[in-house]
Amino acid sequence: MKALNRPGRRAMRDRLRNPLSVAAVALLLASAVGLALAAGAGAGPGEVIDALIEGTLGSPFAIGTSLNNAAIIMFIAAGFTVAYRAGLVNVGGEGQMCLGGIAATAVGVSVPGSMPVWIGVALALLAAVLAGGCWAAIAAWLYIRRGTSEIITTLLLNFVGLALVVLMVQEPALLRQPVTSSETLPQ
Repeated sequence: MKALNRPGRRAMRDRLRNPLSVAAVALLLASAVGLALAAGAGAGPGEVIDALIEGTLGSPFAIGTSLNNAAIIMFIAAGFTVAYRAGLVNVGGEGQMCLGGIAATAVGVSVPGSMPVWIGVALALLAAVLAGGCWAAIAAWLYIRRGTSEIITTLLLNFVGLALVVLMVQEPALLRQPVTSSETLPQ
């Protein structure tokens, strides 16, 4: 009788290890934790769900913002996956994205208006890829030459990348527009 039951357990265990099952369980757990935190703050589940739907799908702007954020997270996840398959752990996707954004912005604002749009976009994307790759190369160099943990260096480089974005946006000599009204303040 026990031998007949084993294949059923193995099949159940295999179904639970399926990536879709893992994602569904993670979604349920994250939802439960989020609702518990909201309840601790005094919000009811209905209010939380309404706010979530309104914030992500309530207007064309909300939908665009949600898709924009999802695309960024997917790019970072793809980079993490590539590094992980190579045997490394790269948690520096955010910092690499920041440097890529700085480079793309610098190229984008300096491209002459007479240049065709597709060339300007291609140059900005190329600059972003090169800057993000160079930012990752810092951690790679430290790992190869000094044996430093790539996890720690990529994680800490995220904060440096964020600080550089703040510097670029706040410094008038770099990317900050002249402050003529509240609309030209850095966002």
